[in-house]
Amino acid sequence: MAFPSTFADLRAAVIAKTRLDPNNAADVAKVSDWLNQAYYRVCLETETIQATTTLAIVANTATYTVPTLVKRIKWAVIQMSGQTFNGPPLRLTSLDEILWRRKASGGGLVTQGTATMYTLQGNNIELWPTPGGADTMTIYYVGYPPLLSAGTDVPQMDEPYASKLLEFGALIDASDYIKDILAGYTYPQSFQDWLYRYRQHLSRKQGTQSLTFRNPTGTMVPHDNSTDTGL
Repeated sequence: MAFPSTFADLRAAVIAKTRLDPNNAADVAKVSDWLNQAYYRVCLETETIQATTTLAIVANTATYTVPTLVKRIKWAVIQMSGQTFNGPPLRLTSLDEILWRRKASGGGLVTQGTATMYTLQGNNIELWPTPGGADTMTIYYVGYPPLLSAGTDVPQMDEPYASKLLEFGALIDASDYIKDILAGYTYPQSFQDWLYRYRQHLSRKQGTQSLTFRNPTGTMVPHDNSTDTGL
């Protein structure tokens, strides 16, 4: 198999290891599906594909459908209507808290300004307070990659993890299809081993510095211990 692997390379490797017929269109289609299923699974579980999208906020509306591209929400921020900058990240909370806050405001979707909290209910985002203007929400999200289709397509993952994970992931389904009991034990183990290695790589990819904790007050602590902070 060539390296880095293309979609055609990965498909040929799975077909060869399982002795499927490369001239049988049904077998080729099955292997293509198994590779893409493994691709989607790995990208979602490791959060490899991350991007941003925007959601138009409507005045007096508190419930919104999650954009199709969004599979996991990481962060969300609001840009108020007429402004050019984003506010602080929305705080993730429970529906229970939002309902209690609405009750305290009169029991309905009382407009109180810019949303500061959100919760996810199935495929809906609930905001509090109910937005009072035509704001814009920017969502930082985890999504799926484009499906592998053409033979020259290359996975949007770092190598050698991409080749190994997609191959072993597809081989799990292929071994079940051909009723290879022994392979049904070995391929899942190999897949999990490479998945562990890939997670470790992604963890190290961002650097070795320690992450700083968010300061909720916005007040930075001075280096000089004798400085009066006024608190």
